[in-house]
Amino acid sequence: MKRNKNTILQKNNKLNITAILLPIIISLILLFIKLYGYFITGSLSILSSFLDSFMDAFVSGLNMAAVIYASKPPDADHPFGHNSIEDIVGLVQATFIATSAIFILYKAFDNIINPQIVENNIVGIWIMVISLILSLFIVIYQKYIIRKTKNIVIESDMMHYLSDVLVTAAIILSLFLSSYQGLGILDPILASLIAFYIFSAALKIGKRSFNNLMDKELSLNEQNKIKKIIDNSKDVKGYHAFKTRRSGNRVFVQMHVELNKNLNLLAAHDIVDDLEDKISDLWLESDVIIHMDPI
Repeated sequence: MKRNKNTILQKNNKLNITAILLPIIISLILLFIKLYGYFITGSLSILSSFLDSFMDAFVSGLNMAAVIYASKPPDADHPFGHNSIEDIVGLVQATFIATSAIFILYKAFDNIINPQIVENNIVGIWIMVISLILSLFIVIYQKYIIRKTKNIVIESDMMHYLSDVLVTAAIILSLFLSSYQGLGILDPILASLIAFYIFSAALKIGKRSFNNLMDKELSLNEQNKIKKIIDNSKDVKGYHAFKTRRSGNRVFVQMHVELNKNLNLLAAHDIVDDLEDKISDLWLESDVIIHMDPI
């Protein structure tokens, strides 16, 4: 079973790297397209989308480094593995994403006070249509990888590009409406909405990463799955010192189980071994430690 898990993990690591490398290449293409679009239109919405794509490329680069580093096996200096790098990268992501959102808000406020004319709307619309198609391709591909690997980092990365799809569609509408007299104010207003959306996404990523680094317990749903396995074991009379946490994609579970004191050591060991295997099977990456207490 462990050998099968290692084989799956190796395949998943390759898929995860591919799922990040492809978006990085596409994001670099989007950067040049959107930067050109901003220069010819002066649209703040396109500028905000350019900054969002810049952050996506930067974050995807960090994610790739995190996935590669986290896949390293435990060693003498890191006996619990290297998965915490994913949470550290998550906090860095959140900081940079929140900073870009604040910058967009600043520019939007300035444009509301000092309105700017959006030019070459049609060209801008076509540029954003191309961006929409490329972003949609990334989301579809990463969703396919997530179904196979269940990787949190890829899921987080995919959320960035999904927001790009929604934001780009809104920008296309904004550029179309901005061509009408008196509707130019929509551009900075939309940019503000995009900024708030980006900021909320940053808070969500930051909160999850912070909770993992602070060893917060697993969700109640996950804890109940573990407890159900223990309760279904007729040999376990009770349990205590139940602790759980998550580091990146790896889950850690430890507890004391109460067994009949008349059981011989081999029988008790088999019971605990079976419990550890069943709990470990709930996740692809997990460390389960169970201590036996005689009663």
